[in-house]
Amino acid sequence: MTIEEMRAATGLPPEATDAEVVAAYAALMEGAAATAGEPLPALVTLDEAKAHLHLDDDFEDPLLQLMIVAASDAVRDVATAYNGAGDEAASFGDTGEVPARLKLAVLTRVAIMFGNRSSQEAGAGELSMLTPLRVLEV
Repeated sequence: MTIEEMRAATGLPPEATDAEVVAAYAALMEGAAATAGEPLPALVTLDEAKAHLHLDDDFEDPLLQLMIVAASDAVRDVATAYNGAGDEAASFGDTGEVPARLKLAVLTRVAIMFGNRSSQEAGAGELSMLTPLRVLEV
């Protein structure tokens, strides 16, 4: 799917950046209306992901932004003790910053997706970082 097809599907204006279009389309594909409310913020920035992957150009930015959104959602699915709104749950303190282990889990997932684009296999690297943050329902 092209950026223009994504833009049409989300209803975003032509002045929206490619990264905004990709993020809105990712939210739309996950069942969230792209225009209703504010989507949860990504747990890492595009610059953090590019530094982690040693990328200097912006050629892959739209794809990388999509990976960041997906990885952030996947991390939130496992780290259920993290409230996902940019701050930690009460049991982890109230610093207002994303915990380092969550950032590293997202960067690990992004690196796996970026380096192995033809595989759907889940990464093993982030699971051990996230398991302590999981709230088990009984």
